[in-house]
Amino acid sequence: MDMKKIGRIVLPLVAVMLSGCMRVGLNVELRKDGTASLTARYGMSTEYATEEDFEDDDGETIRFTVDGRDYVGKEETEEYEYHIYEKEKEKDLSKKNGIRL
Repeated sequence: MDMKKIGRIVLPLVAVMLSGCMRVGLNVELRKDGTASLTARYGMSTEYATEEDFEDDDGETIRFTVDGRDYVGKEETEEYEYHIYEKEKEKDLSKKNGIRL
């Protein structure tokens, strides 16, 4: 795909997003028990879209308000497990080669 074709696709999408008629948001929640959730929400202004426009998409159809403007869209949440690795104790190699890790 050449750059002109990409530009013809991306530029109108960016213009729509900047006009405020479309909202996209991600929320990441990390918990101390090693679990996490990722929630993605996207929607279009109710001036341009209805709930029926989102019926074929996966996820729950929702209505939400941002800065006084009403939107309709989808919200999906995925749960994950993650691992936090404790930093290994500092190794002192100064006797061998003067390097401290």
